[in-house]
Amino acid sequence: MRRSKMPRDPMRNIVRYPYNQTHSWVVCFKRAGERYIKSFADGDEGEAASLKRAQTWRDAMEKELGPWNKLHSRSSNNTSGIIGASIVNERTRSGTLSRRWVALWPSADGNRHKKGFSVRLYGNAEARRRAIVARRQGVADFLAARAAQ
Repeated sequence: MRRSKMPRDPMRNIVRYPYNQTHSWVVCFKRAGERYIKSFADGDEGEAASLKRAQTWRDAMEKELGPWNKLHSRSSNNTSGIIGASIVNERTRSGTLSRRWVALWPSADGNRHKKGFSVRLYGNAEARRRAIVARRQGVADFLAARAAQ
């Protein structure tokens, strides 16, 4: 089942932080391993105005730094050495073992794409190569589509 694209949450990366007698909105997010945190106290203008300032700052920083991207994170249990390409061992309904290389990548509409290459059909090296090529092409398409938005 495909997920429909969810509207952007106006409160994303913003939390309410009460501390003693003061209250503030805190914006926190991370890009390329670096954290960006800023607090917006209510002060005299009140809660709604400080929330508006927090949202404005968050939107400006997101525009400056670009969208969040986890395409380059590698899991510690990645044994293929290639992000988004892995070998899968599955049993068919008849009970035979099926090995294939699978490429995974996101799409700009929020769905996940997957393409598999049979080791029996292509051989291990060729199936792995095809999965890597499919992953790289899918990521390139994803980044191009997201840049066009």
